[in-house]
Amino acid sequence: MFSQILGLKDRSTRWRNELRRRQISHCRRLRMAVPIPAAFLLLLALASAAPASDMNAKLAAAPKLGLGMAALGRPGYINLGRDRDLPTDRSKDVMRRHAQALALSSYVRLIMHFFDVVLIENTFSQSLVTIGRILLSETCCVMHAFIVSRPALSSISQAHAVLDEAERLGLHYIDCARSYGLSEEFVSSWLALKPSRSDVFTIGSKWGYEYTAGWRIEVGDSEAHEVKTHSVAQLDKQLGETLLLLPRLHLYQIHSATEQSGVLENEAVLDALAALRDGKHGVVCGLSVSHPQLPAIERAASIRRNDRLLFGAVQATFNLLDQSPAAALLAAHEAGMFVIIKEAVANGRLTNSAQPSARLQVLQDEASALGTTPDALALAWVMSHPWVGMCLSGAATVEQLRANADALRLVPLQPEVHSRLANALKQDCEEYWAERRSLQWN
Repeated sequence: MFSQILGLKDRSTRWRNELRRRQISHCRRLRMAVPIPAAFLLLLALASAAPASDMNAKLAAAPKLGLGMAALGRPGYINLGRDRDLPTDRSKDVMRRHAQALALSSYVRLIMHFFDVVLIENTFSQSLVTIGRILLSETCCVMHAFIVSRPALSSISQAHAVLDEAERLGLHYIDCARSYGLSEEFVSSWLALKPSRSDVFTIGSKWGYEYTAGWRIEVGDSEAHEVKTHSVAQLDKQLGETLLLLPRLHLYQIHSATEQSGVLENEAVLDALAALRDGKHGVVCGLSVSHPQLPAIERAASIRRNDRLLFGAVQATFNLLDQSPAAALLAAHEAGMFVIIKEAVANGRLTNSAQPSARLQVLQDEASALGTTPDALALAWVMSHPWVGMCLSGAATVEQLRANADALRLVPLQPEVHSRLANALKQDCEEYWAERRSLQWN
């Protein structure tokens, strides 16, 4: 072991030279105004040494259910019943005790990892890097939470608990976004605690929206929770931020691509995405779409760069209420795009948290007959479409995720059940999105 410690000194000159080279390279590529600190860059370089493996191959063998971080990365969202999902007591004393407990548990994990790796596996230099990554990631996450707002600390704990449950359930896909508050920080700090398991998970994130709520649930009349900017400068800025936290990124998507934003006609942005796709990291480029979804899906399926489809994935809203994108998503799948479904439970409107209605009663009755919950049945209906590659759970609690995961038991639904549900719950597309716009952040 002591010979390995002494060996670190011999490598120090080579590391300093390599760090200097990588620092210049990263600053130029990401157009950063401030150089990256050397210690942080070393950890980033080591963590990102291997390119992301083929996303489609990884997810083909994974369950069709993934975890979306939209409801976990920030205190406010439009999902129904959210005020009951998150911790209610966020007083200063409670936050201080929570911070102390979080710090103590972090250091206990570090000590345990030291004994596990150093004394058992006897790989001292590698363990220093691993422990450094854990400490750095956890410290950054906690400090960021303090800077933004102390209540963010309770969300770190909740996010980690739900991520732990996702791992226990065998779910392999995690969906983040720059605008989902601290979602990338939460996932980064969680993955740092699982260095031997990080390759199991496929990580996607999005750029284009900036989170501007400042960890508030309500914002002023002239403010917004997030602001959309689809430009090369925004892509460069947010890609740099994402890669610092998630160096093993597999999928990077335009967030909320629409005809109105013009991003699918912006040749500079499309060329920049092609360069990212063709780069050494092998990141798949994708897009998520918002209403009206069909024109963006159809346009994306036709865009090519270097004689192949630019976008390898599309993420769209599709559920028992809004079934309108089905044909466009099937065509995208047949063109070679991986289809990811968001809002499969319609932001809570297809769960027991929704107001009673004739549509909901049909779903509840069918779920009861199958011995499951309405949310699981709604998810199973989506996943029973063979062209759906991944369906996201928007769970904010461990209990919600467990209930959602029962959908895996039900897939594929019997054709008569699938058809009955589709006919009974289908809603006009414009009516659906008008109701969605009326949902309040809570």
